[in-house]
Amino acid sequence: MIRTIRAVRAPGLRAFAGFAVCLAAAVTARGGVNEWTTTGPWAGAVPALVADPTNPQVVYAAAQYAGVFRSTDGGQTWTTIDTGLPARWITGLAIDPTSPSTLYASTYSSFVAKSTDRGDHWVSQDIVNPTSAYEEAYAIVVDPQAPSTVYAATLAGVWRTDDGGCSWNAAANEGLPPGQFGITSLGVSPADGRILFANMQGHGLFRSVDGGDQWTSVLFAPLAQNVSQVAVNPADPLVAWAAANSFNEITGESSGAVFRSADGGVTWDAVATLPSEAYIGVAIDPFGPGVYVLSMTGGVRVSTDSGATWSPVNVGLPSIAPSALVPGAAAGLWFAGSAGNGVFRTTDGGATWTGPGEAFAGLLFGWVVVDPAADATLWYANPWGGGAGVFRSLDAGATWANVSTDLPTGRITAMTVQPGSPETVYVCLMDRGGIYRSTDAGASWTATGALPAGAAIDATEFVVPPTDAGRVYVLANHLYFSDDGGDSWAPASSGTYFVDWMMADATVDGRLYGLVDGLNQVSTDHGATWSPSDTGLGGAQLTAFAQSPTDPNLMLGGGGGNPVTMIAPLYRSADRGASWQPSFSGMPQTNGILSIVFDPANPSTAYAATNLPLSPDGRAVYVSTDAGLTWSPYDRGLPTVDNDNGSSLAIASDGSLLHLAGFGSVFHIHRSATPPPSIAGVAPPSGPASGDSLVIVSGTGFASVVGLFFGQTAAADFAVVDDTHIAAITPAGAAGAVAVKVVTGEPQQDSLRAFVFDFADVPPASPFHESVVALTQRAVTGGCGGGNFCPGTPLNRGQAAVQVEKAMRGAGYPFDPVFGGPNQTLPMADVDRCSGFGPYIQQFLLDQITAGCGYPDYCPLSPVTRAQMMVFLLRAEHGPGYLPPPATGTVFGDVPADSFAADYIEAAAQEGITGGCGGGNFCPENPVTRGQAAALIVKTFPSAP
Repeated sequence: MIRTIRAVRAPGLRAFAGFAVCLAAAVTARGGVNEWTTTGPWAGAVPALVADPTNPQVVYAAAQYAGVFRSTDGGQTWTTIDTGLPARWITGLAIDPTSPSTLYASTYSSFVAKSTDRGDHWVSQDIVNPTSAYEEAYAIVVDPQAPSTVYAATLAGVWRTDDGGCSWNAAANEGLPPGQFGITSLGVSPADGRILFANMQGHGLFRSVDGGDQWTSVLFAPLAQNVSQVAVNPADPLVAWAAANSFNEITGESSGAVFRSADGGVTWDAVATLPSEAYIGVAIDPFGPGVYVLSMTGGVRVSTDSGATWSPVNVGLPSIAPSALVPGAAAGLWFAGSAGNGVFRTTDGGATWTGPGEAFAGLLFGWVVVDPAADATLWYANPWGGGAGVFRSLDAGATWANVSTDLPTGRITAMTVQPGSPETVYVCLMDRGGIYRSTDAGASWTATGALPAGAAIDATEFVVPPTDAGRVYVLANHLYFSDDGGDSWAPASSGTYFVDWMMADATVDGRLYGLVDGLNQVSTDHGATWSPSDTGLGGAQLTAFAQSPTDPNLMLGGGGGNPVTMIAPLYRSADRGASWQPSFSGMPQTNGILSIVFDPANPSTAYAATNLPLSPDGRAVYVSTDAGLTWSPYDRGLPTVDNDNGSSLAIASDGSLLHLAGFGSVFHIHRSATPPPSIAGVAPPSGPASGDSLVIVSGTGFASVVGLFFGQTAAADFAVVDDTHIAAITPAGAAGAVAVKVVTGEPQQDSLRAFVFDFADVPPASPFHESVVALTQRAVTGGCGGGNFCPGTPLNRGQAAVQVEKAMRGAGYPFDPVFGGPNQTLPMADVDRCSGFGPYIQQFLLDQITAGCGYPDYCPLSPVTRAQMMVFLLRAEHGPGYLPPPATGTVFGDVPADSFAADYIEAAAQEGITGGCGGGNFCPENPVTRGQAAALIVKTFPSAP
């Protein structure tokens, strides 16, 4: 039990904090309290990788449907960096070789995203083609000689920017076949950024020497219908390599070749020493003569003799398909992404690989099963299969072992554990792989008997009836069963029933519920015959089922969440499926339900995992505490993705631990009646940058807090006073606002941007101190640099647009990054579209707060006068149509009734925003200082929106 320390600077407080960190780590391994956590197994799908050319520890990865992730320790741990990303389906990454803090990401949409701070923040750049409704960006490359020039591959050809993404224009694209070009990959010469290579899907490789305006077909062969990657040797730009593949629609087989050019990509020859495989990558070692290729079936191979011989370098890599390969910033350092198992690393040129390190979200789906005989034993199926297909945990998910060593390569489409024999596991492998069984907990696998003729190639579900543990059903379009452990399979019916999804009744032998021939039906004779059980569904198709552990008549059913064809995503039955009623209060109608479970120890509690693309609120899991009548979100701690998480739920027999398969891993959560901590504020809200000041953190749920941080730095000392207060001694910190974070030992946490380390030139005695602290907390301003705020420096018109807009709309408002976006207005001639002021000045103009300083100029660097500031503030506060009362000319001695902005100045005085500059005057032509502006803005907008 965690002891509450109640005295500030209590003895042993720092030692206690260290103990708390260890305790938090230990508890995290089994799952958080009211917060999802994961310890693996790792299974993120990685379509793109890019490494920092100057720092061997920094690498970036695109996780399928889940955005961009960054590692600063060579791929061991990963951090989501998606602030501002317009979409999370990332198709390509590129880095500025001259300024590695600048990144570009192409998305499966009409957007490219740019970051200038190593991915901490992204700005969306819209690629617009008025002649095409399809503008997906598939790849992106940076001109190495002129990094402000960037190329993006789209379905409508190559687009180019020459100003770092501020504006995009389609290249002429002459020489490409007409229509939807379908450019899916791009390569650029390191010696001349105007030399490009582009793959046009189904038409091979094209080359341009003028930045994409003119193209020539240079490679099209049976094994090169699609060129997935081109690499040009930086040491000899005449030598280029291309990875190519093709697909036979009749046989369903993939093949391909690696090609080499000795004349800068004009002509190409296939490398005869490589087998015909589907090659998806090629990369050149920047530190030596090595050329690396990547194939779907052969993994990574390397040649150091210009392709005369090749050696496989796959030791430590899983046998699932690799997906990306990039060199790092040190000799021998390479990173490899996989199509379902995260990122691997080698430091010896590929002789050995380690990984995949910490997980990040991205895999579409998976299955998790709790062993019926032991809650601590979990099974997880990674659908990408092969050498990383099935994992087993003996400690409730704290650690995992790969138990699919001899399982053939193939994607897993279904998995189950046999209740009466918990070491017996069944999986179905896609692509004619068949059904495999292990009777020794995954130590070995053997193929079961073949399904009867007419069965579908890929099974979609196994069902083991609780009332008959010796029987196993498998759904392969029709329903089949085995009573001999899979040695033989037989159809459950002599009819031609088409069974999509099914559940066996928990107490009645032979009673099955399923989606049969497109209708929800019930069978009472082990699936031999079926009858409708869809009253109240209105045509809805239920594909996920759960039955109450204490009331078998109570059932929940979930479906696809299509509002056109169904009333609701979730239904409830109180008569064992004879009739159904919509029961989704608290969740959007368009959610699709993928999995439902009841809490065995508390049957009034149920959980539902949802289909994210149909979920407008982005929720992944919901909980009901009234047996399915009402629902609330239950996804604290889960990542966000743009596609199906494919979640499956499993729960311990005592309800203490819930597991979720999805997002490329298995997540766990302990449900607790104790709410997580919540920070309300910090008093005082600021303190010296040198630290060592006493503050009181207020909120709720503090009784079990074991850690307190100011930004990334632990408090110098802290003590939990009671459940709603913590006394703390601040550490030293850089001037500006930081988030205060509390951590419990369970663990649970909360953070709030609530404390400001004072600027050196705005001490507590300054008349502007309170206002500066308030605006800094709200991220309206961040000072002028060097730990100062510069309160006496005049505020310019660009800064005014930034601060007023942020105060009015909130710092998190998605300000349009450039002129010419969806909120286009007339650009001002003297406003740099890429400047930091640009988005805010544009919004300032759209809000009609100002029209500039005289069209077509805005004068962003000119000081703002006190009179102008009153106009800005009142129009921002009341809207562009606001007309203040006519001025009287009697409020300030230097503001006659007919002077500029007199109406606004007197109205601001009436509202208490200003009291003038002293001596009965207002000083309308004087510049507003940064300190004065902070006070005026806070009085106009006293709280955040």
